[in-house]
Amino acid sequence: MRHMVNLANLGLIISKQTKDEWAVLVTDSICGHKACAAYDINYLSPLYIYPNRQQKDMFSAQTHNLEGRVPNFQEAYIKEIASRLHITFVLDGRGDLEKTFGPEDIFHYMYAVFYSSSYIMRYSDFLKIDFPRVSVTTRRELFTGLVRKGAELVDLHLLRLPGGNGVGGNGGAAILVAPGQQGVSFPKAGTSVVDKIAYVAPQVHEPGRVVINSTQYFAGVEPQTWEARIGGYQPLDKWLKDRKGRKLDSNDVLHYMRMVIALRETQRIMGEIDALIPRWPLE
Repeated sequence: MRHMVNLANLGLIISKQTKDEWAVLVTDSICGHKACAAYDINYLSPLYIYPNRQQKDMFSAQTHNLEGRVPNFQEAYIKEIASRLHITFVLDGRGDLEKTFGPEDIFHYMYAVFYSSSYIMRYSDFLKIDFPRVSVTTRRELFTGLVRKGAELVDLHLLRLPGGNGVGGNGGAAILVAPGQQGVSFPKAGTSVVDKIAYVAPQVHEPGRVVINSTQYFAGVEPQTWEARIGGYQPLDKWLKDRKGRKLDSNDVLHYMRMVIALRETQRIMGEIDALIPRWPLE
């Protein structure tokens, strides 16, 4: 956790063994030990390791990076990617994916693989009992495509604008999208106190809605978005349950609408990732 506190970083929240649906989640800050699993502990793997840690490998002599940070990958894994794709590794940030690749490109590649439904189905038995493995493709176009899809997912899951400038870049602070333009709204005035939570399925002339009290609701929530799960949790339900009895302010309302859009877009991107991957194991 010390590598995440007040430092520009990304991390993977991941389970080694789990009784829940297997999942990983990105974070740019510290996290709870059950962020993805309701029953089992999670581990946090930071992308970058900051100083005051001995790093005796190919990175140790090069300290020109941001505050001396180094990427948290095994040297052999980076060399394997470079050898298979015939491109050069850069120590920080992202490469151009034509001649170079960086730590954040590897992170995005891994994240895309972890959100492939075909990967989860094929390796489901293994994912329940150990950390996941990520093989390296030899196809440059597949690597590049997965890096881009993984970057989209990272931005979505951090509720920030796509196309940011990497870890700590300018892209991370802005609004994801204008929720109203994505069909998500909080249309009724009222107390905004979370009281009775329920989902109402779409009707002929009305979109699906998430009810928070007798008069107020979030409109424009599809059934599959409401039911979407990350590991042991149903985010749209749990977030409201954790705030039962509280009044939602304007930032809370906007945050929830961003969550709706992020979960909706995640389902779309997962389909695009599966379309990119022709078969397992990767070639």
